[in-house]
Amino acid sequence: MQIAADAGAPTVTAISPTGGPLAGGTAVLITGTAFFTGATVTIGGALATSVVRKNATSITAVTPSGTTKAKDVVVTVSGQSGTGSRLYTYAAAPLERRRWTKPSNTPTVTTPIDTAATSTTVPGTVILSTYTSGSLSNVNLTVAQNVGDAAVTVTQVTELVADAPGTSITLRNAALPAVSVQIPDATTILAPAGWNGIINPPSAGSSSGTVPSGFSLGGTVVEVGSSTAVLLFDREVTIVLTGVTGTVGYRSAGSSTWVVISPCGGGGPVFPGSCSTSDGTSTTIRTYHFTTFAGLIAVGGGDESGGGDESGGGGGASAPAATASTLTPTSASITAGGAMTQLLTVTAKDSRGTNLTSGRAIVTITKSSGTGTISAVTDVGNGTYTAVVTSPTTPGSGVFVATLNGAAVTSGSTSQTQATVTYAALASCTSSVGPGIAPPTSVPSGIPGFHAAWYGQSGYMTLCPGETATATVAMYNSGSRGWVSGVMGEVAYLGTSNPSPGQDQPSTFGGDGTLGSPNTGWPQYNRVASQPAAYVGPNQVAWFQFSVKAPTTPGTYGFHIRPLIEGALWMEDYGIFWQITVPEPSSPGA
Repeated sequence: MQIAADAGAPTVTAISPTGGPLAGGTAVLITGTAFFTGATVTIGGALATSVVRKNATSITAVTPSGTTKAKDVVVTVSGQSGTGSRLYTYAAAPLERRRWTKPSNTPTVTTPIDTAATSTTVPGTVILSTYTSGSLSNVNLTVAQNVGDAAVTVTQVTELVADAPGTSITLRNAALPAVSVQIPDATTILAPAGWNGIINPPSAGSSSGTVPSGFSLGGTVVEVGSSTAVLLFDREVTIVLTGVTGTVGYRSAGSSTWVVISPCGGGGPVFPGSCSTSDGTSTTIRTYHFTTFAGLIAVGGGDESGGGDESGGGGGASAPAATASTLTPTSASITAGGAMTQLLTVTAKDSRGTNLTSGRAIVTITKSSGTGTISAVTDVGNGTYTAVVTSPTTPGSGVFVATLNGAAVTSGSTSQTQATVTYAALASCTSSVGPGIAPPTSVPSGIPGFHAAWYGQSGYMTLCPGETATATVAMYNSGSRGWVSGVMGEVAYLGTSNPSPGQDQPSTFGGDGTLGSPNTGWPQYNRVASQPAAYVGPNQVAWFQFSVKAPTTPGTYGFHIRPLIEGALWMEDYGIFWQITVPEPSSPGA
């Protein structure tokens, strides 16, 4: 009788093949010594299946699923293990070459492009940690991209080319003649693992789901791309909805929540988002993603086409009249300092002074004299149009006027309405940070898997309106697995949490400038900071630092965060927060 322990611990010297797809399922041959009956195999800590001992020096097995990184191969016999360090590498499998055959002007999926999370020497490989292509620059695609409440993890990267170089790829459906989709030539599709490689032309979409507050779903609901996966693009694509001129929204594949698409204003969308423009007869959605899109109806208003508005009295459709429409407020005062803002609003009315629920108009709000800056006009979609005045750094005033369809807005008078914004001298205010909060006397340790424990933080803040400060929090790795920077499923982040601003929600205290968040250098609007070291092992402490920006409105605010392993799970602690106080400034000289 032969006993495995008599021969000593097993050793692992090689594996063939040395790599395979992220999904696993690859048959491998492992060679080494002291392989005996009852041996088990793990690759990257996950158990392999179909393990068969051929002899004392070779074992066959089928790989488990994994993440993009070189993994250890471990053979265990009778409680003794041998390890082959970093012998097996997972990589995203390339797409097959495909041709999409409907309708005409067919795009072609070109030669496959492999994907990688970190630096590689394989020619033609796309580096997902600093993805640069099309109109995107240094986007970290190893982090899930949030489209509404859908988190899209890119595992497939494929380029589309038109039959005629330099021409857009047009997707149409004869059953939906009012919908047209344009994809620029040489656009790259960034897709999750569930995508089947087929781009569906526009079709009637489902009206199910929760509509944003203040809206109901219109009659135009269009699904494009894929019904099961959110497709991302490295170039801006367009969807034209003829006859829709009001507010539009989208619902991500697999989601039940509709999201309002903001007007484009003076710029375009920010990856991976979208924005919309209207010319009075149709709406163009400029977007970096495909999913389900729809017209939205303001509750109590007209339909999503902007037509059929009832003016009252006669019951017929009325056009907006500049002489009756209003610009408000006509006077306001905000603090100078370069950060305070004032909202100006044009309300569209007909010739009888009745508010129109959909303006069907082209509105400008511009500065006629003085100082201060003004944003592009936003069509709110309910017959009102807004622009934001931002104060200069020195006291003074600015005078602003508006036009509707090229005519001066007079608010019912004979002369053009002027909105005067006064910039008062900046009141005195001093920012401060309270004493740091010491770590607890003891923390848990060695919990199996990924875990974290709060280990101290910088103090609560008193910040002047619009001021920025640096916050620091220490997180103790109380689990058995290390945190690995840049590796999806292993990298630690701080994310926004409950109750304010809410888990995975954008915050007024910081962000990357998207979804209404200020740009304070966060990795994303809902990711506050990433781990500062390349590797944080069990029982080690990571010191996360990030910037927060105070609101412009005085008050006491709570800002909550929570650690997570991106793409895997949220970790403890549930109660990490800062109290941020924005004081009422005192008068100059007080």
